Amino acid sequence: MRHYAGWSEDNEYYLTMKEIHADFFECLLEHVGKIEPEYGFEFDVDRIPDRVQMYQWLNMWGNLVHGARAMVDFPIWLQILPKILFKVINRRDDGIVSYEELRSFYAMFIKLPEDQVENITEEAYRALTSSGDFPLTERVYLMAFANFLLGKTPHGPGKYIFGGFKDSEVGQFQIDYSCLLDPKED
Repeated sequence: MRHYAGWSEDNEYYLTMKEIHADFFECLLEHVGKIEPEYGFEFDVDRIPDRVQMYQWLNMWGNLVHGARAMVDFPIWLQILPKILFKVINRRDDGIVSYEELRSFYAMFIKLPEDQVENITEEAYRALTSSGDFPLTERVYLMAFANFLLGKTPHGPGKYIFGGFKDSEVGQFQIDYSCLLDPKED
C-alpha cells in the first residue's frame, strides 16, 4: 500500500496504516479465540495461527457488524481504514478521486483482470458519483464504505470499494409450498 501510494516510511498515513494493520490483526486473533469448542471447532488459543479459516474470518466480521448502525459503532481502526484507503486512491491528494485514479487503483492495487478494469471502473464510478452528479470526495467514499459494511443487499455503491462482487449463480431462495396444498392430519 505504501509503495502504491508513494508514501515514505515516515509518512503519517503510512504510520497510521501500520497501526491499523496491528489493530486489525489483534482484533482477528481476539475473535478467533472467542469461538468455543461447543460450536464444533477446536483450536489452540495459545498458538498464533499461520492462517485463518473462513469460519474464523466470518466470525470476526459477524461480531463487528452485529448491531452496528453507523461507522461510529465500529472500532476506531475500522473507522480510520476508509480514510486511509481514500488517501491511497487519491494519489493527486486533491480531495477528489478521479476516474483515472479509481481505474488505476483497481488495475494496479486490487489487480482486477485487465479485460474487466474498464467496465468495472465505469460501473463503479457511475455508482459512486451518482452518474457524475457528485464528485467522489472523501465524504462520499466514507458513505460508500459504510454501505459496504452495513448494506443489506449487494446493490449499493459500497460494493465497488474493492472492485465489486461477482453476481451469484445461486439465485433466490426457493420455498416449497407443496406441503400447504395437501392437508393431512397427523
